[in-house]
Amino acid sequence: MGGYFDGSLQFWSVSATRPVNPQELAEHAAKRDVLDRIQIEGRSTGTTRPSSEMVRTLRERFFEQRPGLGLRLYHCDKIDLSFLEDLPTLERLTVEASGAIENPQALGHLHNLKAATFELPKKAPRDILTHLPPGVEELSLTPYDRTSADIDLSRLPLFPRLSSLHLDAYERDLARLLPALAGLQRLALRSAKKLASLEPIRDLCNLHVLALQQLGAVGDLSPLGSLSRLRSLQLWRLPKVGDLSVVSKLGSLELLDLETMSAVTSLPDLTQLRALRFVKLAAMKNLRDFTALERAPALEELVFQKAEHQRPDDFVPLLRNRSLQRAGLGFHKKADVARMVQLAAEHRVDAEVYMYPQFRGAPPE
Repeated sequence: MGGYFDGSLQFWSVSATRPVNPQELAEHAAKRDVLDRIQIEGRSTGTTRPSSEMVRTLRERFFEQRPGLGLRLYHCDKIDLSFLEDLPTLERLTVEASGAIENPQALGHLHNLKAATFELPKKAPRDILTHLPPGVEELSLTPYDRTSADIDLSRLPLFPRLSSLHLDAYERDLARLLPALAGLQRLALRSAKKLASLEPIRDLCNLHVLALQQLGAVGDLSPLGSLSRLRSLQLWRLPKVGDLSVVSKLGSLELLDLETMSAVTSLPDLTQLRALRFVKLAAMKNLRDFTALERAPALEELVFQKAEHQRPDDFVPLLRNRSLQRAGLGFHKKADVARMVQLAAEHRVDAEVYMYPQFRGAPPE
């Protein structure tokens, strides 16, 4: 057992195979107002089911006192969810299992559940979404491995409050279902191999955050032009996408995150993006033209990780942008680091220049 506190991420971990330590219980109960979640570590082999005494203790000392406190079940082979019937006030749940999920109907007893995150095994119930209460607002589905069974997504439109959706590799009927999720504000799609068009996203006008990752069949981003409220856009490993001109239409965009977009050779016109404050780039091997960054009127910070195909002088247009306050750039050669430090000093830009991957900074949330 143990706790973890670093000022931002705070949790208490207990083991499903051992009794709760009274001293640790008292210590963490006194800090429950700053805890993010309780974690229960399961069995790596066999079935995990926390004891009735543990569940009662956690309910009375934590979840009834702080309904918004999360519960994470992790490192489980098989997980028996029947104990959830005794945690009716739970609002946030994470389940990570590698073998099987038993008694998923217990999810229906979580009438206050708002956020559900699942890392699902191959033998996960295909109809697991039918057991979730209709008030779910945030949902994340990730396979334990790439051989995990398909999940029936047809219930997604039946969650009227759903505002955040993360799907990794689960894509059955996705193109048909997405247009019905008009309330989405955050959407992340990863490894949807059959999704060839972004047309199903065109009318999701409430989207504020969009992440598209490893969508190998997608080649056209133009449907994103209608997302007038989009504040954050992440594109990662879309090998067929070379034209980013649609980004110029996203007037509310504050953060642009591009990684391993190998077909991209230049950035789009950013002159009308008066909200764009942060740009994060990584492993953009064919991008050498940074003139668009010079004309980004509100740009405050740029991070470029793994700039192994760029040279420091390529970034001079960026450094000429008077709104730029900070930059972080990672190179693979000491000579490039030295030259970049020199250029940043000449342009009076606060820059952290490092030998990748020894980056110490991080983009803002």
